[in-house]
Amino acid sequence: MLKILLIGFCVAGLALASAAETYHVTLPDAMIVNGTLLQAGAYTVRVEGGKAVFVHGKQKAETPVKVEQAPKKFASTIFKSDNTGHGLQLSEIRISGTKTKLLLQAN
Repeated sequence: MLKILLIGFCVAGLALASAAETYHVTLPDAMIVNGTLLQAGAYTVRVEGGKAVFVHGKQKAETPVKVEQAPKKFASTIFKSDNTGHGLQLSEIRISGTKTKLLLQAN
């Protein structure tokens, strides 16, 4: 009985560890995410399985992402971008109130 209970807790723990994380960010400027131009505004960012999905109404952009943890929490949300000549390519988001850093990678 104890073995079954322990296996159940392990399976539940793995399910929680692989669950998607959702963040709410507001882009200050129009930015490009993996070839998709996102206008300035509020977005929901869902991170799951090595991908980040940006959603704003019907608009959606998906990109590979690497999630890192900083040593301390960020005081505000910080966006890092590169000027590609075609617009600002979003490369990193540091999420306010968390230690989470999203490193966006283009395909």
